[in-house]
Amino acid sequence: MSPKRVLITGGTGFLGSHAARTLSSHGYDITRTARNPKTGIEAIIGDLNNEDFVASLKKYDAIVHLAGNVSVNHVIRSPVEGIKNNIIPTLHLLEKTNEDRSMFIYASSDKVYGSPGKAVVSEGDAICPMDPYGASKAASENIITSFARTYGCRTAIIRFGNIYGPGQEGDLFIPSVIAQIRKSDRIQVGPVGSFRNFIFVSDAVAAIETVLAGDVCGTFNAATDNARMSDVLQTLLKIAEKYTEKRFIVISDKAAGRPASVEADRFELDCKKMLGAGWKPGYDLKKGLEESYLGSG
Repeated sequence: MSPKRVLITGGTGFLGSHAARTLSSHGYDITRTARNPKTGIEAIIGDLNNEDFVASLKKYDAIVHLAGNVSVNHVIRSPVEGIKNNIIPTLHLLEKTNEDRSMFIYASSDKVYGSPGKAVVSEGDAICPMDPYGASKAASENIITSFARTYGCRTAIIRFGNIYGPGQEGDLFIPSVIAQIRKSDRIQVGPVGSFRNFIFVSDAVAAIETVLAGDVCGTFNAATDNARMSDVLQTLLKIAEKYTEKRFIVISDKAAGRPASVEADRFELDCKKMLGAGWKPGYDLKKGLEESYLGSG
């Protein structure tokens, strides 16, 4: 039997790179797409907003759609660009999926839940996003569900917590703190009183492979930890102090970070459905943060 042919969009990005390496090592025939070339990585270069580009792609057994704007802050600052880049490619890829009868796996976010007003949230609970990023993911989810119901497309939506791990860059909290630790003993952060759901990148890839290998359709939550941002910060600083013997000074900038109006109340993701599908995560937050720190040098 020939290996399953899988197209990974955003295949040179953080999650896409980890997914491509892992799935390839497990025998999948992987092709990546990317908007821009990246040295040393083979990928089909093109813009997923371009319908003709998407239509030109060959047929695959599955499409794992990881491309798009992943930064909540970026989409808040540039909502038109961010929403466009998170929705239009999804629509074009779904058209391709319907034509080829492929499986479609979509990386969504727990931000679709907004502030749900309950301690533990399952996939059947209402989605009510609070910011443009969450709205773009929720809109994409609705389009995906409509294609599944109308055309019989095989689709899986995974609502991830905050994905982190080695090699991550950008303005997300964990990589930005690690980058500052590497450069200075003075760490500047915004408000750190809110809670987030977290998942280490290897566990996120394992969730993708769970639905891919099992050809499992539906909507799934995927996270392993729920923690206050201040605790994440302190854990990272303790890890860095263990390896560097430096002592760090934290500088709080209340003007940085997201508007308080879009900070959700604390809630955890109920992941029993994903676990029931065979997902076996391997990292808790402390182990994941240490590996993230060691892998960032």
